[in-house]
Amino acid sequence: VVDVFLVLALLCCSSWKVWSITLCKETNLDKVRPHSVSITEFGAVGDGITLNTKSFQNAIFYLNSFSDKGGAKLFVPAGRWLTGSFDLISHLTLWLDKDAVILGSTVRNQSLYAECHFQFQLNFLILTNQSM
Repeated sequence: VVDVFLVLALLCCSSWKVWSITLCKETNLDKVRPHSVSITEFGAVGDGITLNTKSFQNAIFYLNSFSDKGGAKLFVPAGRWLTGSFDLISHLTLWLDKDAVILGSTVRNQSLYAECHFQFQLNFLILTNQSM
């Protein structure tokens, strides 16, 4: 029974992977979102030292207002962006520059696990970078 379940799980995952890769290849990422902002517009600093949690949270909160207007794109330019936890939303493209790195804070009350929210109903969320 376990072997059959494992095979079914692998088949389901494989077909989802093929479907998601096909969907990504057929999606023109530049035309998907009519609204776009840079994380720097919210005061974020990509020096690897400055904590940018509030900037990411504020940007996501702002971009959520466009979810019923075709969605929005949050651009993260080259740099090392230190942050604690922030929620992702539906109808968002999180676009990382080729040389952008998001760093999770290691301080317990600022860490990615400080407030762990699981949202299983995210729709049309795209995570990408320029090297893809």
